[in-house]
Amino acid sequence: MNAMLILAVAAIPSFVQKVVTEWPSAEAAEAASAEIVELDTGEKYLWTCRWDDRNGNHRFLCKALSDVGMKYTAQVSGRSTKEFTPIMREIVAAGGSIGVHTIGHDYMNRMLPMKCFREILQNRVELEIDSQSPVVSFVAPYGHYACGRNRLVCGEAIANAGLLGSAEGVDNLVEWYGLQTNRWVAMRAFRANDGKPDKAAFERGFREGIARIDAGKASGGPVLTLGAHPWQDEAGRKALAAMVKEAFETTPGLVALNQNEYIARRLQFLNSQVKKVGARGRQAVFAVRRPRVCELGAKMPVLLKLSDGRIVKVDAPAAEDVPKEYVEVPGALSASDDRSKFAYDYENKTGRRLKSVEFVLRLPPGYEPGVVRKTLSNVAPGHRETVRCSARPSEDPVARQGTFYAAMEVNFAGSRLWTQLEVPQPVVRVACPRDEAVACGPFLKKDAPPEASMRAMSAPQAPLDGVGDCKWFRCDGSREGDAVWAVTAYRKGERNRMHKLTGWTLPPEDKRTAYMLCHSFEVDLAAHGDKWDVEFSGGHVTEKNTKLFLNGEPLSVPFKALKGLKLRNGENRLLVYFFDVDCNMLYTTFEARSAKDGAVAKALPLQP
Repeated sequence: MNAMLILAVAAIPSFVQKVVTEWPSAEAAEAASAEIVELDTGEKYLWTCRWDDRNGNHRFLCKALSDVGMKYTAQVSGRSTKEFTPIMREIVAAGGSIGVHTIGHDYMNRMLPMKCFREILQNRVELEIDSQSPVVSFVAPYGHYACGRNRLVCGEAIANAGLLGSAEGVDNLVEWYGLQTNRWVAMRAFRANDGKPDKAAFERGFREGIARIDAGKASGGPVLTLGAHPWQDEAGRKALAAMVKEAFETTPGLVALNQNEYIARRLQFLNSQVKKVGARGRQAVFAVRRPRVCELGAKMPVLLKLSDGRIVKVDAPAAEDVPKEYVEVPGALSASDDRSKFAYDYENKTGRRLKSVEFVLRLPPGYEPGVVRKTLSNVAPGHRETVRCSARPSEDPVARQGTFYAAMEVNFAGSRLWTQLEVPQPVVRVACPRDEAVACGPFLKKDAPPEASMRAMSAPQAPLDGVGDCKWFRCDGSREGDAVWAVTAYRKGERNRMHKLTGWTLPPEDKRTAYMLCHSFEVDLAAHGDKWDVEFSGGHVTEKNTKLFLNGEPLSVPFKALKGLKLRNGENRLLVYFFDVDCNMLYTTFEARSAKDGAVAKALPLQP
């Protein structure tokens, strides 16, 4: 990957800890040395799991797997609810952890940067408060590929939100998100069939994970991960638990951790250093610089291997611990009109003197810096102070679109306070597909124009013909007006149009609905080459219910493989025909980028 795409994430805050070791003689202590290692004596493979969504079955699957020694992690989506809070706390009490799966469980490739950040960080804030536990892991809805054109934006949002690792079915997550190998932990996941666990699939995935670790090819370290949805019935849970139990019994050196614990272990290994500072008689003294435990989400020992082969577990001092209390403090954070200066009104209400209070302002993608840190020392009871921070917003108008969202994280003496800030902003046209695309529909599939007509309409400058009473209309962006990058192909204010048209919420076979969507865009072949990669995707469109027409001709290439297309210099036009879709849920994204240098095609306005 181009090094310029790697996100330069600030170093994890660290502290220095003195470690005193005993030796048989003064000579041995004088000659002693030490190094940081990843595995303890008897450990060979570390095993985690991740199970997605806000699903009541988490309670039952956690119990089944915990009973056979697995530590559970639930990647939870959705807004805070009283019903689900006890389930998360049960998971934590059983030795598990909670991770981010976004607020809306939507495709991340559709979102403006501001919305992408809010989906991730707001989810983290609510999960920490509800579960009363740290949240540092992340899984993208529908998998990392659903971040698509937004993958680097997602990477920046993840980093700014303070998340540290993820488990997917690939090894290249660090590169995919444009992050750094010592700041982001990429675990490779395998499945055993979500609904009805399949032993052959389980054993195949487990063996492949073990072999990858043995061969030193596991990019995320000596870990394998099982997932991904808690959809099993009671029989399925028992079957899966039996597979896990057998794996533990037949695999020497297999040790279970939850996602937070593995992330902490891995990042400590990658970011800790040890230095000998002296010897006193039979004692050798070392200084270990290690990441702050508060940042990592779990209190795990640093493993120090001494020159005589002993491994010493270096536990962090009690003062360095993850918070045990998580509280929301509304209204404490404010911003200037240009969102470049921020103020947090703080008061020490603990009734005791605090050694230090750390303020971490987390800002959306495009901000420099994206994370701002301030610390107050020796804070007296009742002390009040306005903590002020500043950062430079992005100059990219797209990055500044949508509801502004930021949050302040305040850490002190085993507690974490969260304050969120949302500021609605007007939607401004920035000549991207979200603003310029047009759609026609929904109409009955049987009334669709003939293919020759759609091919003709896809030619640049050609007139667009409607279907019956369905005229072309400008796509309105999203249900919220600011959230989705490209288009939403339903008429604003007419969400029940399909029901009115067909009499069915989901039409019967003889009353199937359809849409047409049209994008016009401009490219400069002399400046950016004659080959362009076109990305077109949507949650309710597939190869089987979509036809594409480009510049007057049908595209025979599947839309998942629109790479290296030869476009016209100047204006180009893509017309997309969807059929057999739920018009109330049709979201799509579109973008054309130069295969030569990554330049983005300019969207051109179409007249509805």
